[in-house]
Amino acid sequence: MSLKILYLFTSPSLKGSSVQTKVLNQIKYLNKAGAECKGAFFSTEVKEVTLLNEFVELIPVEKCTWKYFQASGRKRKVMEAVLKYANENFTETDLFYFRYPGAGSLLKQFSKKFGKKTVFEHLSIEESEIRLGSQENPFGLSPSKIFSRAEYYWLPLWREKLFGKTIRKNSALGICNSKDIAEWQEKVSGGKYKTILGGDAVETSSFTLRKSPFFTQELNLIFLKGAATSADYNGIDRIFKSIKNYQGEMQIKLYLLGRNLEYEKSLAKECSLSDEQVFFNGFMGGEELDLLIDTMHLGVSQFGIYRKNLNSNSTIKAREYFARGLPFIYGHEDPDMIESSKEFALQFSNDDSLIDMQKVIDFAQRVLSDPEHPQKMRAYAEQYLDYEVKMRRLAEELGKLKN
Repeated sequence: MSLKILYLFTSPSLKGSSVQTKVLNQIKYLNKAGAECKGAFFSTEVKEVTLLNEFVELIPVEKCTWKYFQASGRKRKVMEAVLKYANENFTETDLFYFRYPGAGSLLKQFSKKFGKKTVFEHLSIEESEIRLGSQENPFGLSPSKIFSRAEYYWLPLWREKLFGKTIRKNSALGICNSKDIAEWQEKVSGGKYKTILGGDAVETSSFTLRKSPFFTQELNLIFLKGAATSADYNGIDRIFKSIKNYQGEMQIKLYLLGRNLEYEKSLAKECSLSDEQVFFNGFMGGEELDLLIDTMHLGVSQFGIYRKNLNSNSTIKAREYFARGLPFIYGHEDPDMIESSKEFALQFSNDDSLIDMQKVIDFAQRVLSDPEHPQKMRAYAEQYLDYEVKMRRLAEELGKLKN
């Protein structure tokens, strides 16, 4: 009998998102791996249970009417719906798979009742993530500033301190994006939480293979931003400062894509970068993005995860670059980067130092001299980074919990 997994997702959108695409791919490929994985997506955008696809239902959540602390109120309404749904489906489910939503009294209640059947996915050291995100809500003396600081910093941090240890101790397994994250999760639980490494993956076949452009005296770099916030951990300021510091003859151009680039625009202004050095293209997708990628020489991945107290992480960006056949630069350890992959990906230190742009140029000249590099990168993605590979391995690990 196949393993029955219920994937609980608490931040869906009818418009979709990069995170939601990842969750849908996880569900799709867990099913392909032989598990019976269904998704329950808890949404205030629907009034009744609504099919999103063959595997996923949207579960209605009552809207929060609180005057203050609305985000906390929304989270409570969602968790009430999750508890109700889990109670109704407990006997038909072998495992609840839950992207860790942040600690709280209701999640503690959930873990106490369903913990032996629950696996959490951890993408960060949550307390560091809260502290880094608090920059979006700096302290001020106005009531709105105080309420905002409390809701997005003090309360989440307090909840993690108060409930986090128990939630982890109660639960069957933590699936972590890197070794540092796994070690922290085990430590905060007092050594009572089993963890394994998971990490991001890519649906290789969904990306168009890049046509490599000619490379002379102009180096085109591209950064794909997924987050809607400032996302300081991307470390794009390191790239800006490094381009500004470069004194050579090569003309370096950086293209930034994403839905919210106001933070990056302000950073570029602070670094005195000209409109001929950095380009803000907004959000692109489909053929429009494919055509732009065909003119790019290198991709840029994350350069600031030390700000999350991490040394190692797996990112969706890097995996997309491999699937597209676009060589790239990055600034941290990656558990999926083995020796052969480093032919196509140049690693820099995980700190606030400047990037040696001459090294980047030399790397580009070397890797782009091989006309077969896009095909080789795609083959690497298919062998090591694809959802089919990663979810098959995960399904095997989850199956051990049932035995």
